[in-house]
Amino acid sequence: MSKLIAYLVVVLGVLMASYHPKEVEAIIGFDAFHNVRMMIREMEAGFERVLRTLQSL
Repeated sequence: MSKLIAYLVVVLGVLMASYHPKEVEAIIGFDAFHNVRMMIREMEAGFERVLRTLQSL
C-alpha cells in the first residue's frame, strides 16, 4: 500500500510539474526544467540542420 501511495505521489508531482512549471519552481526554489528545455533546444537545432542539409541535396 505504501508503494502505491509513493507511486501516486510521484505521478501527481510529475503531472503538476509538467502543467505548472512556474509554480513548481516557486515551491522548490529553482528551475527544475532548465536542462530539459536546453536538451529540447539542442534537438530542435539538430533537426533543423538535418532538414537544411536534406533540402540542399
